[in-house]
Amino acid sequence: MQVDLFSKKAEDGAQIETREPNGKVEIITHKPNGTSGDPETSEDLTNIALPQPPNRFTARFSLTVDDNSMENLWLALTWGGGE
Repeated sequence: MQVDLFSKKAEDGAQIETREPNGKVEIITHKPNGTSGDPETSEDLTNIALPQPPNRFTARFSLTVDDNSMENLWLALTWGGGE
């Protein structure tokens, strides 16, 4: 999985900008038998390893933004390779 972050400042005529995602992700694996694994944390938001089926997962993101002049912020998640 990969995280992409986009923002738009509150000023008139501002363009949508691509931002470097800063933060971390915590992945918890949920197994078919109802048990859950220990949380795994990564600060690499560009190449996040995900559990493989039949396992499911929960992802919790913590993002840090160094500019509070944004009117809108979009988080895009990309995953899967379509084998």
